[in-house]
Amino acid sequence: MNYLLKFTLIIPVLAGSFLIYSSSRYFVDSIRSIETLQIEDKLLDKKNISLKEKKILFDSIKLRLESIDSPELYYKKSNFERRLAEIEDDRTQKLYWYERAEDSIENSLIRRPSDPYALFRLAYIKYKLSGPNTVSAKALELSYLTGMHEPSLGYERTRLALKLWNILSTNTKKLAKSQIIFAFPYHGTKLINLAKQNHKNLRIITRAMAKDIKQFKTYIRSVNKKPVSVR
Repeated sequence: MNYLLKFTLIIPVLAGSFLIYSSSRYFVDSIRSIETLQIEDKLLDKKNISLKEKKILFDSIKLRLESIDSPELYYKKSNFERRLAEIEDDRTQKLYWYERAEDSIENSLIRRPSDPYALFRLAYIKYKLSGPNTVSAKALELSYLTGMHEPSLGYERTRLALKLWNILSTNTKKLAKSQIIFAFPYHGTKLINLAKQNHKNLRIITRAMAKDIKQFKTYIRSVNKKPVSVR
C-alpha cells in the first residue's frame, strides 16, 4: 500500500478522533460552566459556599483572565469576593475577602478608570475595611461624576453617602442630594426606610426631597406611614 493511500485512509480516523476529543472537551467545559453558574447563584442568594466551590469559581475566573484581560472580569471577581466577606462570620476571614475584593476592584479600575460602578465598589470596600475615610469619600464623588444617572446605584450610593456624610466635601454632598431625588422613583420604599433609621438620615433626605415638590408630597405621605421592612 503506497503512502498516499495510507494517508487517505488515516485522515477520517484522525478527523473522527479530533471530533470526539472536541465534543468531550466541550461537554466537560459545559458541565463546569453550569457548575460555576450554580455557585454564583448561591452567592447571589447570600449562601456560603464550600472550599471546593470557591476553588471552582476562582479557577474559572482565573482561566478567563488568562485569555482576556478584562475590567468586567476583575469587577465580577471583586463582587464575588465582597459577597464572601459579607456572609463570613469570622472577622479574620471577612477582612481577608474584603482585601481580595479591594485588590480586584483596583485592577478593574486600572483598566477602566471612569467606571462609576467600580468606583462605587472601591468606595464601599474601603469603607468596610477602614470606616469613614477620605479615599472612600473621593471614590464616591468620582462615582457620581462619572455616572450620575445609574438607577441600580441610586440607593447604595445614598446609603454609603449618609455613612460618610461628615467627611464629604460640599460638592459631594450636593451630588448626593441630587442622587436622592433621582433615585426616589426607583428606590422610594428603601429610601424612606433609610430616612427613618435616624434623625440625621431623615434630615438629609427630607431636605434633598424638598427640592422636588412633586416627589416631596409622595415622600412626606410615605414617611408618615408605618415603616416597611425591606431587605
